[in-house]
Amino acid sequence: GEESAYRAAMEMTLTVGQGGGPETIRISEERIYGADGAFVSFSAANTAGLGPSPARGERLGGSLRLILPSGTRTVSAPEETIADYLAEQILVRRGPREGEAARSVLFDSTLLKPLASLYRVERIEERNLGGVPTRVFVIRSEIPELKLSSLDRIADNQTVLEAKIAGFLTLREEGEAEAKSLSYLSDVLTLTAIVPRGRPVTSPARVDRLLAAVEGVDAVSLLSSPPRQTIRPAGADGYYLEVERQRLDPKLSPSLPVAGESFAPFLQSAPEIQSDDPRIRALAAEIAGGETDALRTAEKLTAWVHANLRKTYRVSLPDALGVLDSRSGDCKAHAVLLAALARAASLPARTVSGLVATGDGKFYYHQWTELFVGDWVPADAAFGQVNADATHLKLAEGEPIAQAAALAQAIGKLRLEILALGTEGENTP
Repeated sequence: GEESAYRAAMEMTLTVGQGGGPETIRISEERIYGADGAFVSFSAANTAGLGPSPARGERLGGSLRLILPSGTRTVSAPEETIADYLAEQILVRRGPREGEAARSVLFDSTLLKPLASLYRVERIEERNLGGVPTRVFVIRSEIPELKLSSLDRIADNQTVLEAKIAGFLTLREEGEAEAKSLSYLSDVLTLTAIVPRGRPVTSPARVDRLLAAVEGVDAVSLLSSPPRQTIRPAGADGYYLEVERQRLDPKLSPSLPVAGESFAPFLQSAPEIQSDDPRIRALAAEIAGGETDALRTAEKLTAWVHANLRKTYRVSLPDALGVLDSRSGDCKAHAVLLAALARAASLPARTVSGLVATGDGKFYYHQWTELFVGDWVPADAAFGQVNADATHLKLAEGEPIAQAAALAQAIGKLRLEILALGTEGENTP
């Protein structure tokens, strides 16, 4: 009965230093398991824009009924048990040796699907914690589908001492005063800036061609996006990255609606891109003003978003309706609103993440939209550019969580040297 069921709850409050001032993000989740340990239900909410919020799920036989802000739908029930939820702690409890591993599958409340996790003991450390000799298990935790990993330190009493997520976010057990202090942390914007060697990029909006040497990451999997971005080897561990702004022929621009099976995923509504919402559809029609040419529609939509959103930084992941309500946001907000308006206008759109130069000599992590106008082209509503300049270096596309996981591979690792720049009508030096 319910009295003997298990309840697993998590509440997290993050205060993040950004743009000279802190922002608070709250995340909560609750899972209910039956007396036999089987998954029964979940509820989740967050202020970070990580998937639909609030979200609930109730198991009904072999199905899971999802109650979301956009309505209800049914998916297959996960085979998850409470042992999956506690897999890492159970591994530690049995006193494993180095190299021992465990596996779990948990229903993810942001992506709304099961995700497998792998846990492997990398080493065992002897520590003195509060005067008590303690064995600390250093465990590598991985979610292969998202290419996301963390390095966790767990005491032999199953207390999680520290988790380093994706190599850049550290969760650590501390006193309340230390945990609430941001004075020892670098600003998020500073942490995500790359200062390249080589030629300075002083007028990025004019750059049509870019040649760079890349080190520190697998550039083939991370940066290859032909025909705009191409990669070729440069020695044993490096690569050359060539980026060229596409030459668009208005005569090849298709008429709307753009149809075809391959475009279906980029015309559908999504939790953060609510293109089927009546407000989004009405606004898209108003902006397009009866235009049926894909390229001209792309230009109109991009110009509107650029002109009508106040530019302000936010840590959280936005959704199109929230951005429309606030009429403000950073690159992420501009990208999702443009994508939603484009899809509502039957123009295929997807959000992408990567790096962009801003004229101060640095490259920053950035998000923009790609629109199909006969070819996929970058449209950066934050900068007011359709067929954006060649300093836009694409790293990832897809669901926001998957994009974040891909970016995590580059943060703190990717090194750039700008070898050559070119503008329209000039030969690349």
